[in-house]
Amino acid sequence: MKSKLMSLEAAAALIPSGSSLTLSGPILPLQPMAFIHALVRRRVRDLTMMVQREVARRLAAVPRTKAYGILSVFCQLFADVEVLFDVQPGSFHPRPDVTSSVVRLVMLDAPRYALRDEQFFRGMVRSVFGKRRKTLRNALRYFIDIDPAAAVPDVSILQCRPEDLTLEETVELSNVLFEHVHHDTHSRSSGV
Repeated sequence: MKSKLMSLEAAAALIPSGSSLTLSGPILPLQPMAFIHALVRRRVRDLTMMVQREVARRLAAVPRTKAYGILSVFCQLFADVEVLFDVQPGSFHPRPDVTSSVVRLVMLDAPRYALRDEQFFRGMVRSVFGKRRKTLRNALRYFIDIDPAAAVPDVSILQCRPEDLTLEETVELSNVLFEHVHHDTHSRSSGV
């Protein structure tokens, strides 16, 4: 039996360039990066959607808060996020057990901060936020094979937890680590 579900990329390919979209449903939390990338590649201008209030708060969260995490970092790198208003459970029939929020994402033309390697960045963010109770120094050891202190100019940043860094600091950390790992790998392979 063939699935009638369409991949996010295939669905995004049907969207005309420059579109504004309005969605209702739990689409974004399932694959946030793939979804945002698909929209950015299609040059979608903005997206208004209804999601659970908890998800909306995570999308718009700021550093040093419990809600700030992978979803915040990925979405805010590619879009301006604004929680417009809440929708109470009594507005629906049947009544859900959760409050919903309407959120607007205005897509940026390029990532908010320049990435040296997007795949490395995604992996690093997933890795460190997956170990968010650890300091960055300890969390990064699960992601790279080198001591992060050897790559980072200001080692005090490694005593922070992932949610303590701003988006810009997270991108800068990824760029520095990528350069160091890439250089280190290149040096070993060339016998330098």
